[in-house]
Amino acid sequence: MKIGSYSMMGTKHRVNQDSFYVKQEGKKSLCIVADGMGGHNAGDVASKNAIEILSKIKKFDEKTIKSAITEANNSIFDMSKCDKSLEGMGTTVVMALVKGENATIVNVGDSRAYGINRMVAKQITIDHSYVQELISDGKITLAEANKHPLKNIITKAVGVAESVEPNICEVTMGKDEIILLCSDGVSGAVSEEEMIACCYEYIPPQAAEMLCRLAVKNGATDDVTAIVIRID
Repeated sequence: MKIGSYSMMGTKHRVNQDSFYVKQEGKKSLCIVADGMGGHNAGDVASKNAIEILSKIKKFDEKTIKSAITEANNSIFDMSKCDKSLEGMGTTVVMALVKGENATIVNVGDSRAYGINRMVAKQITIDHSYVQELISDGKITLAEANKHPLKNIITKAVGVAESVEPNICEVTMGKDEIILLCSDGVSGAVSEEEMIACCYEYIPPQAAEMLCRLAVKNGATDDVTAIVIRID
């Protein structure tokens, strides 16, 4: 398993409100991307707080994962209630807990996980967003969603409510396949064809950087973060 990660600040923030974490021990790894939201530096506080708590996960079972998400949610929610400058802050989260060829994928919000091979980049996660609800209800198509004026509105995040329920799914990766975790700054500006090209033209550390730089080149103004996990 080879892993690369990279993050860049976008033009609309004074600090990078994305945070990420990578820990690899042999064939086991924990990778997290968190995209914070809130005024001033509140989003930065929220994403870093989530990473601090979620990075302590030792067991990859659903009970442990949900407990860690709940702890992060409670911590951020309580901080926002105690400090006026942090009011309303929250963060998306997407995680890959990988053991061998098996991965547990967790998400809250619209940061995404993709399963990528040399032919296709398939979104694994389901966004918690307004446009995703429109897609699910059959009111708009995927093509329309990409250009929808309200595509950045999320319906769920860690820390904005008293409780939160993550999406959790299991995937099995084949040899030479890739898991990409990214904030919406990347997924909103980089096409699936470009994801495939970057992930297979470069080794994971370079691929993660190229994805972020390509997102900015393609017009992303938000912070951009990518983690590329390649199964050998």
